[in-house]
Amino acid sequence: METFPALQVTSPDLALLRENWCWLLSDCQSSDESKHATYLMLAKQYSSKNRFYHNLHHIAEMIRSIDSVRERLHNPQSVYLAVWFHDAVYNTRSSDNEEKSARLAMTEMEKLMVPLSNRQIVEKLILHTKTHDPESDAIDADMAVFLDADLSILGSSTELYSQYSKAIRKEYSWVPRILYRTGRKKILESFLTKKRTYITDQMAERFEEQARTNIAAEIESLW
Repeated sequence: METFPALQVTSPDLALLRENWCWLLSDCQSSDESKHATYLMLAKQYSSKNRFYHNLHHIAEMIRSIDSVRERLHNPQSVYLAVWFHDAVYNTRSSDNEEKSARLAMTEMEKLMVPLSNRQIVEKLILHTKTHDPESDAIDADMAVFLDADLSILGSSTELYSQYSKAIRKEYSWVPRILYRTGRKKILESFLTKKRTYITDQMAERFEEQARTNIAAEIESLW
């Protein structure tokens, strides 16, 4: 089976994930056992055999992206929790992964004694990954950072983007080739019809041009 080493979880990823999880829940009054149990559950979810891109490396990369602007966040706990839970449920045969991930997040955060106000923010953030609409009126500064981090791979190098697109195809290996091409092309073209892919000026300046180049090249390769 073809592998995608650049997208697989590494030792530095795991160290970062553990550090972030401990910091993230340091003020929560739940037991250490509860915190560890949720961590193990999430690690298991993101490590299932069919996750070639939506895995722990993706979570670590989002954390790195958000770490670079952490001081700008109004509610960092909610943003990072949304990162951890946003792809916790990922079944390529299902159309309600975001809703299921949000419900799982609400259940687990209640066990972890995360304040209700923060739980509601996390739920909202996760549900917005269903459309990734940069022009939504519901987007605030924290959501912009979160959504941009989720799409940072689109503006990666040509080589890394190629590995990403192949990994996504692997996750949808059950879809016949012609149907995959049609569906993937529709998704990719939806990015190009928007004024810009990234919401924050910082991410747009860094990645917008490369993202559009990558997306256009993948569309071309599909036919």
